[in-house]
Amino acid sequence: MPRFILDPEAWGEKSALTGDEAKHCARVLRAQVGDSITVFDGLGRSAEAEVLSVSKDRVGLRLGESVIEPAPSVDVVLAQAVIKGKAMDWLLQKAVELGVSEIQPLATRYAVVRPGEGKEEKWQRIVLEACKQCGRSRVPKVHPVLEIEEFLKKTTTGARAMASLESGAEPLRTFLSEQPEIEKLTYLVGPEGDFSPEEYSKSRDNGYIPVNLGAPVLRSETAAIYCLTAASYVYS
Repeated sequence: MPRFILDPEAWGEKSALTGDEAKHCARVLRAQVGDSITVFDGLGRSAEAEVLSVSKDRVGLRLGESVIEPAPSVDVVLAQAVIKGKAMDWLLQKAVELGVSEIQPLATRYAVVRPGEGKEEKWQRIVLEACKQCGRSRVPKVHPVLEIEEFLKKTTTGARAMASLESGAEPLRTFLSEQPEIEKLTYLVGPEGDFSPEEYSKSRDNGYIPVNLGAPVLRSETAAIYCLTAASYVYS
């Protein structure tokens, strides 16, 4: 069943899709009066809805009973160094499917990409579309790009791990086994060129534990998926 985002303030007896959601429903899917769709508010609430009216910029709805998606047992934050276009887009999609709660794009010393204006809006749209596709009703937030130093100053709570190529980093499975009862987990994942020595040092100073993801050297997006998959397995 097609899924559409419906602003939390629009839920009620006179609910309606407007803007791009209405255009997609009316023009692309060619919804007709009497059709059924699913709406969700991005905060965990969803409902089946009957189409009552259709115009090019408004689709009137009658909402059915609301269903609340359970909150995750652990909020997983992916702090990801920005990587090249399509790889970043793909990673955002898969991160949503794996249950990420927040995504913090980072500018790091060895990152080859410096995103310009409007990237965050594009990434948030990708995340929303991924939620529609995979059935999630809680839409993860994509934050504006931060320099890694600025982000580290803000990370003060929860378990913290950084994907590391350094010798002596503990296995990710060991790290996760030591975090049985947590509410938040932040993963720090660098670019293809890895973190600089200074970034490693500052990350450790701010409570990040270097973790090893196995013998092969993984691409940045693969490392992020590895970390998120492990968290999903342990905390789901």
